[in-house]
Amino acid sequence: MVWPFMFVFGLGSIVWYAHPQPEESEADSERRRSRFIAAEIAAGFALLMMFCVVESNI
Repeated sequence: MVWPFMFVFGLGSIVWYAHPQPEESEADSERRRSRFIAAEIAAGFALLMMFCVVESNI
């Protein structure tokens, strides 16, 4: 039950962190990129887990 929420949250975070902010410093830019990558990994993991749950129920 948690995986769909994690997937949606990950996608929302990807969209949020994908766009650079105006007047963003280099440190903020690096932090935003690392959060973007973490959100991609979380969304991908949640998608994989949802697929595994569906496959195990078939």
